[in-house]
Amino acid sequence: MNRRYAEAAHMNALFLVALPFLAWGALRQWWRWVRGLPPEMGAAMNPWFASGIAFSVIAFAVLRNLPWPPFMYLAPF
Repeated sequence: MNRRYAEAAHMNALFLVALPFLAWGALRQWWRWVRGLPPEMGAAMNPWFASGIAFSVIAFAVLRNLPWPPFMYLAPF
C-alpha cells in the first residue's frame, strides 16, 4: 500500500485534519446502530457547533487562496 500523507496534506489539509474526527463519529454511530440504539444527534444539532464548522471551512477556503506565506502553503500544488 502506497502511503502519501504529505501529498494528501498538501492537496487538502482541512480534510486530512478532519478525517480522524469523521471516522470517530461514524464509528460511534455504527456502534449505536449495532446495539439497536437510536442515532445520537448531540453536537451536530448545536447551532454553535454547526456555525463553528461552517466558519472554519469558509475561513480555510479563503485563506488557502491568499498569495502570501504561510497561507500559500495551504493551496494544492
